Amino acid sequence: MNLRLDKETSTNHSLKTFFVKFLGLGLSVGLLALAAGLQTPAMAQEDRAVLEEVVITAQKRTQSLQDVGIAVNAFTGENLREYRMSNAKDVADYTPNVDIKSTLTVGNPNVTIRGVGLNDFNANNSPPAGVYVDEVFLTSTSMMSFQLFDLERVEVLKGPQGTLYGRNTTAGAMNFITKKPTQQFDAYTALTGGNWGHFEAEGAVGGPIGDSTAYRLSGKTIQRSGGPYTSSVFGEHGEIDVKTARAQLTWDIDDDRSLELSIHGDTDKSDGALYASYGTKDATMIPAGVTEPITGVLAPNCAAVDAGGFDPQNCVDVWGYSDTDGDPYRGDWQFPSMIDRAGFGGRATFTWDLGESTLTSVTGYENLDRDADDGDSTGNPTRNQFHLRPANNVEQISQEIRLSGASDKVDWVGGVFYSDDTVEEWANIESPDLFGPVLDFLFGLGFVPEDLRTQYKQDTSALALFGHTEWALDDQWNLIFGLRYTDEERKFVGDSAIGRPILVPGLSAIDQKISETNVSGKVGLEYFTQNDSMVYGSVSTGFKSGGFFGGLALDASERLPYDKETITAYEFGVKSRLADNTLQFNAAVFYYDYEDMQQFVETNVGGIQIAKLDNIPDASSVTGIDIDLWWRPTDGLDIRGGLGILDSELGDFKDLAGVTQSGKEMANAPGTSASVSARYEWDLGNNVASALVGVNHTGDMFRNAQNNPLTKVDSYTLVDGRLALASADGGWEVALWAKNLTDEEYVVESFGDDSLGSWTRLFNTPRTYGISGTWYWQ
Repeated sequence: MNLRLDKETSTNHSLKTFFVKFLGLGLSVGLLALAAGLQTPAMAQEDRAVLEEVVITAQKRTQSLQDVGIAVNAFTGENLREYRMSNAKDVADYTPNVDIKSTLTVGNPNVTIRGVGLNDFNANNSPPAGVYVDEVFLTSTSMMSFQLFDLERVEVLKGPQGTLYGRNTTAGAMNFITKKPTQQFDAYTALTGGNWGHFEAEGAVGGPIGDSTAYRLSGKTIQRSGGPYTSSVFGEHGEIDVKTARAQLTWDIDDDRSLELSIHGDTDKSDGALYASYGTKDATMIPAGVTEPITGVLAPNCAAVDAGGFDPQNCVDVWGYSDTDGDPYRGDWQFPSMIDRAGFGGRATFTWDLGESTLTSVTGYENLDRDADDGDSTGNPTRNQFHLRPANNVEQISQEIRLSGASDKVDWVGGVFYSDDTVEEWANIESPDLFGPVLDFLFGLGFVPEDLRTQYKQDTSALALFGHTEWALDDQWNLIFGLRYTDEERKFVGDSAIGRPILVPGLSAIDQKISETNVSGKVGLEYFTQNDSMVYGSVSTGFKSGGFFGGLALDASERLPYDKETITAYEFGVKSRLADNTLQFNAAVFYYDYEDMQQFVETNVGGIQIAKLDNIPDASSVTGIDIDLWWRPTDGLDIRGGLGILDSELGDFKDLAGVTQSGKEMANAPGTSASVSARYEWDLGNNVASALVGVNHTGDMFRNAQNNPLTKVDSYTLVDGRLALASADGGWEVALWAKNLTDEEYVVESFGDDSLGSWTRLFNTPRTYGISGTWYWQ
């Protein structure tokens, strides 16, 4: 009876919390809806200019941003150029409630939207935010460090997108849409020079080939001879060598049928970032001249670490080393971090107008080969310590066929999706001085192994059926309904071993297959007011499939599969154009009920970090708000702003040491994030000048689920700037630009090994600046 009463009390408390939050959100939405329905008096300025319409394809068809009942942040190609967004991380800087971090110094970006993300660094796991390039889904995080160039736009969809986008979209989706060939000739060339010997060249050319065919060729290269890091061993570090190109062809077969073909390739042979080293042991407890780590392991943490901070002057690792210069970009690293990757892919999109409906087929292929060296994680110049050297190959094919149509009352789309991908990885953890004595102590091996090794092969296939409809109930009300059925199978074969050659195999050998099905869906209502503003509400679900941990595992239990996660999202929002179409105000409030959340948990055993992916069985939740603002108070002045607020809470879970973690915040989920930018343009006769200032702020957050104080990231603010002069006819432009003008430092990633007294933190890129020139031909 007591157990039953406890359960009922717990349930009632959860329901009470849910309704309090939900009623608060509903009140907020009511006020927003009232604001949207009010006509704003016309502004007095005679020279004001209205806002342009932003067109997106978030729902697999062309629509105005203001007519889509989803929280979407959209950036045009011009926005990307002016804000100097060269990768996905730059997009996140100006998208509140979105965080993208590098989990390794050489790649594997981790995408978190509204607190929902997978805090894992392995290539075999997809993030819960789907990343798509021209509708082709990228299955692995190792494929997401691509360059942005010659793009039409970028769309960031917030919230579960399980109906139209499928699995692995519990957080949302990021769509990157390239600029397509047209029947009008156009070309551009852009050259950039910057600090650290930075040189960049980008360009494109396209136009007609006859009356029914058009082409577009585009490419980009980045060459940099130096970088922000300086090692006392090998000197300056941070060279970049990136080359990427894309070729596209469109063919109007006849009046009803068309075909788009695209191929792309890229190479990246660059230096990566380097970890800043921090000791955690009390220096007074480690005698000078200690050479074996076992003695140091017994030393207590220093006072600063126990208080949740670092003190390089008084804290050391188990060998007595500390980097005391206070500069995270200077250190005693013995070897650099590097990446050598080559990617290739293609897409074929066939469209057939059938009169009452349209048939669309999207076929995609991607292949990536990558070798990497994660660099020296501890920076001790007297020890050949931990560095990870992964090599992986990812190959995927995907096929989507959909049929869509529209009538006076209904817009609909339905289809089938299939994908098959293989991820293989071989990783060496080379560290004789680090692991040898520890492993000998733990297992009595009687030798010092040269390294630890892990390898795996993962095959995944998925089949889905989906349908989405929008019913116009009358002139003001739309009903949204969608369903998706997914059937997925995943097989994993992997093992870890000690030594080179392999002396102790089978530490975590596994050969296992999992299968699962899921039905996700969405129900929503949209109401259009008399002044063309929209108020919407929706309930949607999404899921992320289960899988296997791909990192180093010292026991087969760490390889056991984790289950799928599911999310139910409740969202209300408003989209409005006010003040005679000079002010755009969009806002959304949301509540997420998160079940079986997949989470990366870790601990240390005898100086060896062990980790696995697992599910949090208790429900987790996220409550928050998104606000997006675009204001043109007068001709030539654009002000954009965004605000994100999050309140996240993980359900109770046990880490690998068996300690229950309660009341923790989600990793990489700052409570507040905001951005604001102002661009002013003025006429100089034959020329046009412009100035742009952008500021984005991110609040405190933790980089792991345990909310270890040593992983806490303090709030930070970044400032970007740009001054440009262009010809009035749009033929050329010259711009001075700077990113991170104030040279702000913040932690991108943080992890460590308390037993060995070694903690590492990865910092952001410091201030960069340069000059760019662009020439256009039409």
